Amino acid sequence: MFADSQITTNPNRPFFATQAARMAYLRSINQKQLVSQVLGDTFASPATTVYGRGMIPGGADKQPITYDPSVMRAYAKTATVKSLTIGFQTNQPNGQKMANIIAANLRADGLDATVQGYTTDQVFTWSQDPTKGPDTFIDASNGPDGGDPYMWGHVFWDNEGGIDFLQCELPSVNATLNRAVATGDTSLYVQAAQEYSRNGCYLHLSNNNDWIVAQKWITGIPQAHNIGAFDVDFSKIGISGS
Repeated sequence: MFADSQITTNPNRPFFATQAARMAYLRSINQKQLVSQVLGDTFASPATTVYGRGMIPGGADKQPITYDPSVMRAYAKTATVKSLTIGFQTNQPNGQKMANIIAANLRADGLDATVQGYTTDQVFTWSQDPTKGPDTFIDASNGPDGGDPYMWGHVFWDNEGGIDFLQCELPSVNATLNRAVATGDTSLYVQAAQEYSRNGCYLHLSNNNDWIVAQKWITGIPQAHNIGAFDVDFSKIGISGS
């Protein structure tokens, strides 16, 4: 399982009803500073790709969202909706810290940004009625159960994927992902990632690292842990001398 941090937006609420608003917001987030300040350089690094790290060879799925706070400052001056709620999951204190920093920056831009915590069971009900969710959600640790790009794109970006909590989707992206998984064409995965990213639904914020503490007589730990952060393939673990 890849466990990274992500920021998603809710097009079903007034503030993020337009692509312009969503992109202005995502471009206002100082990704490098936020990851370093909250998660720490040892635990995480800023994500540079749309999918999880290593899913697309050579990082061809480079994330096209660049930091430029002036875009949100300009948008905030003309926005007809000035208030928004930044949500985080209550069992993720790092998410709360990120939400507070982002809210402070938005308030400096002249917006009425508030922070609210939600329990896990509340988060999983949003897809049934995304208007009950926040305007944006800071997910400090989440990921699909697999290292395949389809298991990332379909799960996070498709309304039927299971973790598209705020229901921000593009049918054309879903169709491209379906062609990609049927053909194995990496270029289609990249196309889907770029199109979805430019819609302003989602920012892949960080790659979260993991570590394992084990007895010296347990073998195969590096090989078992390579399937992704926060997960171990126990079939690859052995006992020294056995």
